[in-house]
Amino acid sequence: MDSFIQHGMDVGFGVLSALLLGACGIFTRQLAIIRKEKRGLRFGLQALLRDRIVQEYLNYSEQGFCPIDRQQTIEELYAAYTSLDGNGTVAAIVEKLRTLPPTSLQK
Repeated sequence: MDSFIQHGMDVGFGVLSALLLGACGIFTRQLAIIRKEKRGLRFGLQALLRDRIVQEYLNYSEQGFCPIDRQQTIEELYAAYTSLDGNGTVAAIVEKLRTLPPTSLQK
């Protein structure tokens, strides 16, 4: 009788181990998918922020000034961009925008 119980426990632990291993495999695959999606979203958002900053630069550098409220928005865009590990190519553009006066010098 004891060997029958022991055998049952061995089979039970074997089945439980197989189920846990299967669950770990499923979890690992799902985690890889989530990481890939997160990476794609991060790069996509970086591209959108970079594009918006560049468009602001093109617009206001042509005008020769950048209103204070737009400068603040650009700073917020840039902060979000750098928090997503954006590279330094946008930094030079933001620096140029920072040097623009807040109002037009033409009267």
